[in-house]
Amino acid sequence: MQPPRKLHRSATTTHTAGPIGASYAISEKNWRCPSCKAENFSKRERCLRCRTKRPADRNFQVQGGGNPNHKWREALDPQTNQIYYYHLETGATQWDRPKEMGEAPLATGWFGRGAAGSTAQKDLDEKNAEYLKRPAPKQADSLAKRDIAYQEGSHEYNIWYNKFAGDYWNSEKSYEPAETRCKVALHAGRTRADKPGAKHKYFCIWWARGKCAKGEKCNNYHRIPTYADCGHLEKEMLRDVFGRERHASQRDDMDGVGSFNDSCRTLYVGRLQRSRYMDNPSELKDIVTKHFSEWGEVEHINIIWRLSIAFVRYRFRTHAELAKVAMNQQALDEDEVLMIRWAYEDPNPVAKEAIKRSNADAVVAAIKSTLNQAQK
Repeated sequence: MQPPRKLHRSATTTHTAGPIGASYAISEKNWRCPSCKAENFSKRERCLRCRTKRPADRNFQVQGGGNPNHKWREALDPQTNQIYYYHLETGATQWDRPKEMGEAPLATGWFGRGAAGSTAQKDLDEKNAEYLKRPAPKQADSLAKRDIAYQEGSHEYNIWYNKFAGDYWNSEKSYEPAETRCKVALHAGRTRADKPGAKHKYFCIWWARGKCAKGEKCNNYHRIPTYADCGHLEKEMLRDVFGRERHASQRDDMDGVGSFNDSCRTLYVGRLQRSRYMDNPSELKDIVTKHFSEWGEVEHINIIWRLSIAFVRYRFRTHAELAKVAMNQQALDEDEVLMIRWAYEDPNPVAKEAIKRSNADAVVAAIKSTLNQAQK
């Protein structure tokens, strides 16, 4: 008999708990079969391998790593319209989710909460400060004509797909690897948009694709949006991080700019090479995290092993929009050609419960913020 296969996750989220303004996810750990030693997900009543019943005298429920007696609560910043955290006793405030609060709910609804114990804001501010000390380098000598030139036969502009109808409408093109890639550590830098008094506020889509030929003379940003940038950009619902107009509804294929009626922060990531990680399935999540964290704070990653896909949720939609463009048709550590799309609403009942609870907490935070503003 072959040795039991390792599972790609060690626990499964089952519901949401916690006081108002401090909700967290409750998970159940996997259980190991006493007969064949195979690891099973918590929902299984019998071993998938030998059909032995799950032991009834063990407690598999665990809290998401938090301290139940902590004093941290959520608040809504009226300037950026984003969630931050404050301490009931000390009055301390911070953007990053404190570790004591535990793992954020499985789904967070209107506003992102961030990963517990994250230092993403501090790290991003420090990196951007270093990037702004240098001029942004050119990623290419010139922009390829096929990216901007008129195409023969492209007389009709499709407002739904945001492009001209022509020869480049080829479904096979999405299976080809991208010709260029943006590497933030090498390509981020100072542009005209960073000059004091500059009125430009959008980020360069060609930079995200790794092919901007303007470098420091570009009128748009060549860096990762800060938390302040995300707050200001997301208050403008009709345009995305690159300044493109959003539509009233999502495209049928869930590609494109997205909808101003859907504040989706989750990306569908297809064409993962799961066969490369059979010996250590959890490694795949680590690699997905490494590559997608380059574009902003990742709040949650769900690997669907049997389908070779993943769902990557960012704390801010701005970072999700940037990552969607930057990572499409790119590779991870193998020779993948990733397909990135906007994700549909999660049908998982646990996720729906988490969204309902998270949005209720956000309403309370918004009311408190309005009352505080009125008192001032």
